Amino acid sequence: MIHWQTIPALSIYNIHYEELVTNPKEQLTSLLSFLGCQFEESSLAFYKRNSPVNTLSKHAIRQPINNTAVAKWERYKTPLLKLLNES
Repeated sequence: MIHWQTIPALSIYNIHYEELVTNPKEQLTSLLSFLGCQFEESSLAFYKRNSPVNTLSKHAIRQPINNTAVAKWERYKTPLLKLLNES
């Protein structure tokens, strides 16, 4: 992301997953403001919608925002660092 932030013509919004799942209303309000949109409470109830979902995440999208995946990336840290050091 550092590279993209150095390009003046780009307007980039950074959001951290951990912050999103622990404080979704504040984070979504800020993101939507950046996009020129207004926050609506229904944004947090996306999982209650009955519209069809045809993606691999169709089961996850029917669940409310949660923090169960926070820090799961850490199990990949050692192998990824090893790969980076080899290249």
